[in-house]
Amino acid sequence: MNTKQERELQEHLDALSAKGERELRMVRADATLATEAKRALPIVWAIPAVYFVARFAFGAEGLPGPGTIALAMVLAPAAWLAFHALQAALSPMGHRAPLAAIDRHLGLKDRLATSAEFLEQEDRGSFAEAALEDGLDAARDARTKDLSLARQGWHPGEETAPHLVAAALLFLFALLLGGTPNGTSG
Repeated sequence: MNTKQERELQEHLDALSAKGERELRMVRADATLATEAKRALPIVWAIPAVYFVARFAFGAEGLPGPGTIALAMVLAPAAWLAFHALQAALSPMGHRAPLAAIDRHLGLKDRLATSAEFLEQEDRGSFAEAALEDGLDAARDARTKDLSLARQGWHPGEETAPHLVAAALLFLFALLLGGTPNGTSG
């Protein structure tokens, strides 16, 4: 493989790696949303539960208003999900991980990742040279393909309804039944 071909291969691999990294970060964030949604759902009802206990035990005086509590019921889980999705998306990844993901996506049997590894070697045998030439063809072809990696996303299912019902009931109980310490409503 001559220097011009090596440069071309490196340019293709760099471009594919950059695209693959963006895609892989989105896949990581998406998978995290699906996982963390199950953990964030209890926050929806935990906030009105604490509000209910506080109103019942201490009365409404000095506590945030119902609008603030309703807003917290929405924003707290959203902040939880945003934090964890960003953390997953921005977590470090090796420079070959995006190429390996593209290899899997396109069924290239590690041609791109192997090419990147062999390209860094100075003393190459005939096998490495053949792998680089094959990698150049694979990289040229990969640049013309759709590199969008599959995302599963989170879709509210059966587990969502009980959390939302509990949140609504606790919120209503806090508004209707929450009294002052001496037992009068307020």
